[in-house]
Amino acid sequence: MEMQELRVCVYDAGEGPRVGSVEGRRVYDLNLCCAARLEVQGVDDPFGLAEVMAPPGLSGFLAGGEEVLAEARRSMEWALGQAEDAAAAGRALWLNLGDVRLKAPITAATKVICMGRVFMSHVVIGGLEPHPKPTPFYKLNQVVVGPDEWVVLPRHHYPDPVVYGTELTVVIGKSGRSIPEDRVQDHVWGYTILNDVTMRGVHNTMAKVFDTSAPVGPWITPRDQFRNPHAARLRLRLNGQEVQSGNTKDLRFTIEDMVSESSKWLTLQPGDVISTGDVGATVPLSPGDVMEAEVDGLGVLRNPVKLEE
Repeated sequence: MEMQELRVCVYDAGEGPRVGSVEGRRVYDLNLCCAARLEVQGVDDPFGLAEVMAPPGLSGFLAGGEEVLAEARRSMEWALGQAEDAAAAGRALWLNLGDVRLKAPITAATKVICMGRVFMSHVVIGGLEPHPKPTPFYKLNQVVVGPDEWVVLPRHHYPDPVVYGTELTVVIGKSGRSIPEDRVQDHVWGYTILNDVTMRGVHNTMAKVFDTSAPVGPWITPRDQFRNPHAARLRLRLNGQEVQSGNTKDLRFTIEDMVSESSKWLTLQPGDVISTGDVGATVPLSPGDVMEAEVDGLGVLRNPVKLEE
């Protein structure tokens, strides 16, 4: 039997963020799909039970692990087989993608952990020395933006070059500290995309942590749907033209190396993200540009660029 695929997003239709799954041009609310399925089965208090079986918030959804993922898949498969007007307590199970806002798939407590100098091409472009082992650095949670949100070039810095980087990004689903490399996959929930926007002319940590410098999204793909993260093509297009291309097969360290090393410094929690570096950029951003960061199998993260007013 084929596995029901999910593209787990955080969407807002005007009532606050909820967990959904993107299917074509629709977003299915996984909590409502679960509640509707239970209601049809005659379960007592289907909505209360659905709060546990398929939590509407991303933090609880990810922390629920394999059980919540399995329920979300069952409910999604059931919903796809229902009539167009299927609803739960009068609320539609799906909405048109154009009628909602996709938000960054992170939680209020997400740690944004990045890796430096993991592609030799990036080392060469930057004129840097390669790190001998995975070396984490951090972006503040507050600098994250979601799909189609503005990346704002800091007025005090522009026109010094500001660049980008498409990065395969691990989403943690199970807490852990000092995780051995052979146990890392037990802690990985899935994968998303991070675009590492950097002020190249600034030679301190603030180059990486200005507002809007970390677009993340457009959704999270479960680990078992993305079977070969060490052979994923990375691309970035500016205004439709490809300006960055690479493949994770050229990473200097494995994902297991990077997650394990990160967990030696900080306890990893569900919802934390670890981006695995980019191949380097040569064409700087300009106001009016549109970036499309793409990882094959994970989707396209699109963000327009403007200058700070």
